[in-house]
Amino acid sequence: MSNNIDTRKIKSTLTYHDAVAKGERLLNLTVADVANGPSQSQFQDCEDLEEWGWGTFTIASTGSYPSGDLIQALSTNPESFPPNSLTVGKLTLHEDTVTVNGKTYPATMGQIQSVFNAKAGILLAECNTTPMAMMNSCRNIDPETLIAGLPKLRYWSDVAFLQWKSLAPPTEQAPIPELKIVVRYAILNLDTRAVCNTILASFRRRRQEKAKPGVSYDNWFPRWPGTTFPIASEEAKALCGTPNGTGVLWLLAQRKVGLGCKTVDKVTMFYRDENAMGLSGVPTLIFYVKDVAENSDIERVKNMVASGGLES
Repeated sequence: MSNNIDTRKIKSTLTYHDAVAKGERLLNLTVADVANGPSQSQFQDCEDLEEWGWGTFTIASTGSYPSGDLIQALSTNPESFPPNSLTVGKLTLHEDTVTVNGKTYPATMGQIQSVFNAKAGILLAECNTTPMAMMNSCRNIDPETLIAGLPKLRYWSDVAFLQWKSLAPPTEQAPIPELKIVVRYAILNLDTRAVCNTILASFRRRRQEKAKPGVSYDNWFPRWPGTTFPIASEEAKALCGTPNGTGVLWLLAQRKVGLGCKTVDKVTMFYRDENAMGLSGVPTLIFYVKDVAENSDIERVKNMVASGGLES
């Protein structure tokens, strides 16, 4: 990646206003009753990854990565969370061709790489290329044919949840770690970056209006700790409606049994310092998660999961 990224040249198919509307719809799904909300994901067990051709590997020395520093900074008490002992990196790679229910699904080499601190409740999505993105980028295939050949377990939200669930102690009684923060780190998706760029342009205009003569904000970026938007704001809804934001909201909306009833409380947008490994013009989004009241219908879904009757 280059240090000289011109955010004004980013082309996108997602408009800012469409992102706002989509974010608002998905936020409503996260707080909806289970009976009235989206179907809960059929992928509940870590063994599902292997069945659908995914292999998971542990990443060594995550504390030396810039993302490891970010997890340290986000921890409530950074001194109590030494990254070498509590920060875990996982790479889940779609590397195997498998046959499920009589149908063969070829390996796509899609990958989901994440860094976690379960004690602090942080899930950081670091490098991600889904099977669909991997296949679509290298082959001229019509959408119907492309989707038909992809594994059903192919979405970031499904794989990231199973990575997170694997951090739980290996006992039936042990709960899945409480999820508090989801980070979409060093985002390269053009649609997401275009929405970030719209917000950034608005900030630059406002700063320029108040600037002294001769001072330019054309190349200004909100550096760490960035700018935080409450969820009621238009900016937060727009960020939730980006491809990277929708993954987070689907994670919450379709995982009410495993994660509890949760939604997004606020969103932070920031850019790394200029000398940070070429990430100066690349945004990072931080989604802060909060609990919402459970409803009695979730017990029905829990029973369905236990009996294996959950459908996608």
